[in-house]
Amino acid sequence: FLSHFHGDHYDGLNENFQGPGLIHCTRVTAALVKQELGVKSHLIQSYDMDDTAEVCGAKVTFLDANHCPGAAMLLFQLDSGAIHLHCGDMRYDPRMQQYPALIQARHKIDKLYLDTTYCHPKHVFPSQQDSVDQIANAVAQIVKTSFRKVFGEAPAESAAKSATPGTPATPATPATP
Repeated sequence: FLSHFHGDHYDGLNENFQGPGLIHCTRVTAALVKQELGVKSHLIQSYDMDDTAEVCGAKVTFLDANHCPGAAMLLFQLDSGAIHLHCGDMRYDPRMQQYPALIQARHKIDKLYLDTTYCHPKHVFPSQQDSVDQIANAVAQIVKTSFRKVFGEAPAESAAKSATPGTPATPATPATP
């Protein structure tokens, strides 16, 4: 099982991989394994998020780990009745409490496998939304600066200058090729 496409998880996988077993992962991770590592398609079994599959007698459900595209937590229901949850690299989000498979497994998980790389209190990160907002603001500033270098002023400034007094400015529309 490959929870996601990061080097510390796929270390050792390459175009020479021959099995004997299949790599079980999400569709996004499978595409990356094929494209970037050259692993042959017939050696990979891919699944959509929330899919449950039977592998070697265990039911395995792939749950969005909110970590990177294609990252999954793996919920195993063994033929013995035991339930194991492999969180891999995940970023908690309150929506996870609503995952149907986790609701059914609540208070029944026998083993929980965690990646605890960043559990030490010295690691403090901004929320995912704050990170997205910071990146969006940085990209907007880069676009605005680049536009000025090429065209002399930002689209909003150009529209404001050309607006008729007393009428709202209309955003400039880039010319189509």
